[in-house]
Amino acid sequence: MKIILLAGQAEHGKTESSKILTEYFKEQGKQCITFSFGSPLKDFCKKYREWNGEKDSAGRTILQQEGEFARIHNPDTWVNIILELVKAYGSLYDYVFIDDFRYPNEYFRFVDEWMYPYTIKVVRDNFENRLNEEQRNHHSETSLSDFPFNSVILVQNNWLHLHDTLIDLVNEVEL
Repeated sequence: MKIILLAGQAEHGKTESSKILTEYFKEQGKQCITFSFGSPLKDFCKKYREWNGEKDSAGRTILQQEGEFARIHNPDTWVNIILELVKAYGSLYDYVFIDDFRYPNEYFRFVDEWMYPYTIKVVRDNFENRLNEEQRNHHSETSLSDFPFNSVILVQNNWLHLHDTLIDLVNEVEL
Protein backbone atom coordinates (compact mmCIF):
# COMPACT_ATOMS: atom_id res chain seq x y z
CA MET A 1 0.00 0.00 0.00
CA LYS A 2 1.27 3.43 -0.97
CA ILE A 3 -0.12 6.43 0.85
CA ILE A 4 -0.23 9.73 -1.00
CA LEU A 5 -1.04 12.96 0.84
CA LEU A 6 -2.29 15.76 -1.40
CA ALA A 7 -1.84 19.33 -0.18
CA GLY A 8 -2.54 22.79 -1.51
CA GLN A 9 -4.62 25.80 -0.76
CA ALA A 10 -8.39 25.72 -1.05
CA GLU A 11 -9.65 25.18 -4.60
CA HIS A 12 -6.21 24.36 -5.99
CA GLY A 13 -7.13 20.83 -7.09
CA LYS A 14 -6.39 18.40 -4.25
CA THR A 15 -9.62 16.42 -4.64
CA GLU A 16 -9.47 16.62 -8.42
CA SER A 17 -5.89 15.30 -8.24
CA SER A 18 -7.08 12.35 -6.19
CA LYS A 19 -9.78 11.61 -8.78
CA ILE A 20 -7.28 11.82 -11.65
CA LEU A 21 -4.76 9.56 -9.91
CA THR A 22 -7.45 7.07 -8.90
CA GLU A 23 -8.71 6.85 -12.48
CA TYR A 24 -5.18 6.43 -13.81
CA PHE A 25 -4.20 3.69 -11.36
CA LYS A 26 -7.52 1.85 -11.76
CA GLU A 27 -6.80 1.70 -15.50
CA GLN A 28 -3.52 -0.01 -14.50
CA GLY A 29 -5.50 -2.60 -12.52
CA LYS A 30 -4.71 -1.07 -9.12
CA GLN A 31 -7.12 -0.72 -6.22
CA CYS A 32 -7.50 2.82 -4.84
CA ILE A 33 -9.36 4.60 -2.07
CA THR A 34 -9.52 8.25 -1.04
CA PHE A 35 -9.95 9.52 2.49
CA SER A 36 -10.26 13.10 3.69
CA PHE A 37 -9.14 14.33 7.10
CA GLY A 38 -12.00 16.82 6.85
CA SER A 39 -14.76 14.23 6.36
CA PRO A 40 -15.35 13.56 10.08
CA LEU A 41 -15.27 17.32 10.73
CA LYS A 42 -17.82 17.96 7.98
CA ASP A 43 -20.06 15.17 9.29
CA PHE A 44 -19.87 16.65 12.79
CA CYS A 45 -20.66 20.16 11.57
CA LYS A 46 -23.65 18.98 9.53
CA LYS A 47 -25.10 17.04 12.43
CA TYR A 48 -24.28 19.26 15.41
CA ARG A 49 -23.46 22.75 14.12
CA GLU A 50 -26.22 23.20 11.56
CA TRP A 51 -23.76 23.54 8.69
CA ASN A 52 -25.61 23.27 5.38
CA GLY A 53 -22.72 21.53 3.62
CA GLU A 54 -21.80 24.54 1.49
CA LYS A 55 -18.17 25.66 1.38
CA ASP A 56 -19.16 29.28 0.96
CA SER A 57 -17.66 31.97 3.20
CA ALA A 58 -19.90 31.14 6.17
CA GLY A 59 -19.40 27.39 5.73
CA ARG A 60 -15.62 27.69 5.45
CA THR A 61 -15.55 29.78 8.64
CA ILE A 62 -17.59 27.16 10.52
CA LEU A 63 -15.24 24.38 9.35
CA GLN A 64 -12.12 26.33 10.29
CA GLN A 65 -13.50 27.26 13.72
CA GLU A 66 -14.81 23.81 14.61
CA GLY A 67 -11.72 22.08 13.26
CA GLU A 68 -9.54 24.36 15.35
CA PHE A 69 -11.67 23.81 18.46
CA ALA A 70 -11.03 20.05 18.29
CA ARG A 71 -7.34 20.56 17.42
CA ILE A 72 -6.89 22.65 20.60
CA HIS A 73 -8.05 19.63 22.62
CA ASN A 74 -5.94 17.22 20.58
CA PRO A 75 -4.03 18.29 17.45
CA ASP A 76 -4.37 14.74 16.12
CA THR A 77 -8.17 14.52 16.47
CA TRP A 78 -8.97 14.40 12.75
CA VAL A 79 -5.88 12.54 11.56
CA ASN A 80 -6.37 9.80 14.16
CA ILE A 81 -9.83 8.99 12.81
CA ILE A 82 -8.53 8.61 9.26
CA LEU A 83 -5.36 6.84 10.40
CA GLU A 84 -7.48 4.14 12.06
CA LEU A 85 -9.44 3.67 8.82
CA VAL A 86 -6.20 3.39 6.84
CA LYS A 87 -4.86 0.84 9.32
CA ALA A 88 -8.08 -1.16 9.11
CA TYR A 89 -8.69 -1.02 5.35
CA GLY A 90 -5.45 0.10 3.74
CA SER A 91 -4.17 -3.40 3.08
CA LEU A 92 -7.08 -3.90 0.66
CA TYR A 93 -5.71 -1.18 -1.62
CA ASP A 94 -2.61 -0.49 -3.66
CA TYR A 95 -3.02 3.28 -3.23
CA VAL A 96 -4.53 5.30 -0.42
CA PHE A 97 -5.05 8.96 -1.23
CA ILE A 98 -5.75 11.61 1.35
CA ASP A 99 -6.97 14.66 -0.50
CA ASP A 100 -6.77 17.35 2.17
CA PHE A 101 -3.37 17.28 3.84
CA ARG A 102 -3.13 20.62 5.71
CA TYR A 103 -0.95 20.24 8.84
CA PRO A 104 2.54 18.78 9.43
CA ASN A 105 1.31 16.59 12.30
CA GLU A 106 -0.92 14.72 9.84
CA TYR A 107 2.17 13.48 8.03
CA PHE A 108 4.06 12.71 11.23
CA ARG A 109 1.19 10.67 12.70
CA PHE A 110 1.59 8.28 9.77
CA VAL A 111 5.35 8.19 10.30
CA ASP A 112 4.69 7.36 13.98
CA GLU A 113 2.88 4.25 12.71
CA TRP A 114 5.74 3.28 10.37
CA MET A 115 3.89 4.51 7.31
CA TYR A 116 5.78 6.91 5.08
CA PRO A 117 3.42 8.81 2.79
CA TYR A 118 4.47 10.41 -0.46
CA THR A 119 3.51 14.09 -0.33
CA ILE A 120 2.37 16.20 -3.27
CA LYS A 121 1.56 19.90 -3.17
CA VAL A 122 -0.75 21.18 -5.91
CA VAL A 123 -0.33 24.85 -6.83
CA ARG A 124 -2.57 26.53 -9.39
CA ASP A 125 -0.58 29.23 -11.14
CA ASN A 126 -2.08 32.74 -11.05
CA PHE A 127 -5.20 31.55 -9.25
CA GLU A 128 -6.97 33.23 -6.36
CA ASN A 129 -9.53 31.13 -4.52
CA ARG A 130 -12.83 32.44 -3.17
CA LEU A 131 -11.69 32.58 0.46
CA ASN A 132 -11.72 35.90 2.23
CA GLU A 133 -8.44 37.28 3.58
CA GLU A 134 -8.96 35.92 7.11
CA GLN A 135 -9.72 32.44 5.78
CA ARG A 136 -6.77 32.59 3.36
CA ASN A 137 -4.46 33.42 6.28
CA HIS A 138 -5.88 30.74 8.59
CA HIS A 139 -3.17 28.25 9.54
CA SER A 140 -5.15 25.46 7.87
CA GLU A 141 -4.20 27.26 4.64
CA THR A 142 -0.64 28.23 5.62
CA SER A 143 0.82 25.64 8.01
CA LEU A 144 2.55 23.67 5.26
CA SER A 145 4.25 26.66 3.62
CA ASP A 146 7.70 25.37 4.68
CA PHE A 147 6.94 21.64 4.56
CA PRO A 148 9.45 19.59 2.51
CA PHE A 149 7.09 17.97 0.00
CA ASN A 150 8.26 15.07 -2.09
CA SER A 151 6.82 16.83 -5.15
CA VAL A 152 5.30 20.20 -5.92
CA ILE A 153 3.35 20.53 -9.12
CA LEU A 154 2.61 23.88 -10.70
CA VAL A 155 -0.56 23.73 -12.73
CA GLN A 156 -1.99 26.13 -15.26
CA ASN A 157 -5.57 27.09 -14.60
CA ASN A 158 -7.26 24.07 -16.20
CA TRP A 159 -7.91 20.44 -15.28
CA LEU A 160 -6.38 19.03 -18.46
CA HIS A 161 -3.02 20.52 -17.49
CA LEU A 162 -3.48 19.12 -13.97
CA HIS A 163 -4.14 15.67 -15.43
CA ASP A 164 -1.11 15.75 -17.70
CA THR A 165 1.16 17.10 -14.95
CA LEU A 166 0.07 14.41 -12.49
CA ILE A 167 0.55 11.58 -15.00
CA ASP A 168 4.01 12.94 -15.86
CA LEU A 169 4.82 12.96 -12.13
CA VAL A 170 3.60 9.39 -11.66
CA ASN A 171 5.81 8.20 -14.52
CA GLU A 172 8.80 10.28 -13.40
CA VAL A 173 8.91 9.15 -9.77
CA GLU A 174 7.35 5.70 -10.36
CA LEU A 175 4.65 6.01 -7.73
